[in-house]
Amino acid sequence: MSRLYIFQRAAMVLMVSTCLLLLTTPARGQLTDEGWLDAMTHALHMAKSADGGGPHDGMKYEPYLDQLKKARMAFRRGDEDAVYIAMNRLMDMLERREHGIAADLADWLFNYCAQVTPPHLHDISRHIGRV
Repeated sequence: MSRLYIFQRAAMVLMVSTCLLLLTTPARGQLTDEGWLDAMTHALHMAKSADGGGPHDGMKYEPYLDQLKKARMAFRRGDEDAVYIAMNRLMDMLERREHGIAADLADWLFNYCAQVTPPHLHDISRHIGRV
């Protein structure tokens, strides 16, 4: 299975899941509680499952999912500073294409993360040129 095929399959699954998420979740700015974290985690799981569920050509999803777990734990503790740090780290990982993630997929996840994450929980000014 070629990397291009895997990417095309992942992109298709992500587009379909995004449409479903948009239809089933409140509008941006109206996500409550952990809805935005659920949306971001779901997007990463969809990318992982579309990619066959495991690392291919050095591509690893677990560090990204682990970073979201850190953000979720901090969110549940009510520690907004720690959530802010965790989400900016996640966006930095995507921007740098860490752990072998494909550039197009990283860009899509980065933009999606910027859309669903409440503005006060990430430094949009650091990423404004990308969004």
